[in-house]
Order: sequence, then structure tokens, then C-alpha cells
Amino acid sequence: GALGGGEPVSVVRMGLSDFRMLMNTWSVDEVAEYLLFEKERMFRVCDAETRKRQRVVKSITVIDFAGFTMFGSKFDNRFFNALSASSKSSSTLFPQLQIKTVAINTPSYYAMVHKSLSAVMPKSSMEKMVMCPAKKTDTKNAMAECPFMRQFQGGTAFPPF
Repeated sequence: GALGGGEPVSVVRMGLSDFRMLMNTWSVDEVAEYLLFEKERMFRVCDAETRKRQRVVKSITVIDFAGFTMFGSKFDNRFFNALSASSKSSSTLFPQLQIKTVAINTPSYYAMVHKSLSAVMPKSSMEKMVMCPAKKTDTKNAMAECPFMRQFQGGTAFPPF
């Protein structure tokens, strides 16, 4: 989707992802390449919107942690390796692509997840990550609880998650 200013929004549903199956099917390099491909796709969307609106348009990624657990059978640390490799390449290839990465419905151990990511992710990527205090984002206008998201039509431009 996109916001009123043309900012494309991509959503990652961590709780619906089976990282173990993904990493047992594809190699770390293949997953990293796919993630980089998605950045290229997003770059093309931002470029088209930038040209259309005559101002720089950047993307927003929302990471929804609802239902996610690092301790279940679907999690696989190899995904972090793929994410790290992809982020390192994209920070060079697409340094201005992302406005922010916004984490929502974060688990109580999110600080540990964030710290783990900071060990393998580029500093520039980590500086663009924010945690939104909104919970139960399946209700209308719940994103308005997020200070960053309020910048976009008071947070009401986002659909319920």
C-alpha cells in the first residue's frame, strides 16, 4: 500500500512466517538475494512516486511481531544472517530508500531481538528502526498510538493489522 504522500508501505508479518521452512528450502545467499530484490522493487516504486510528485519519496517498513516467538519451531537464526547480508548491500545500493522501519506488537523480549540485530546489521539500518508502543493493532486507528506513525494523517492512514 501507500500513504497519502505516496510513501509506499511494506508489512512483514513475523508471526505468520515460517523461518525454519524458508531456511531449509533456500540458502542464506538465496534469501539475502530475494530480500535485496524486494529493496530494488521498492526503490522502483519510490523512484516513480518521486518523479510523479517532484519530491523525494521514501518507503516505510512495518514489522508486525503479533504471534511471533523466537523460541518456537518456526524460528531460524539463519534468517538473521540473510537479513544482515541483504541490509549491508542495500545500505550501499539504496542508502536513502527507507524513512523508518517501525516495529509493532513487539514481544516483551524485543530489546533482546533488537540487540541481536544490532550485532549483525549496519548502523545506518539500526538508526532507522523505531519501536511503536501500539498493541492490539487489529483495531481501527490503533497506529495513532505510535508517535512516528502520527506524522501520517494522525496515524489513521494505516489499516488495522
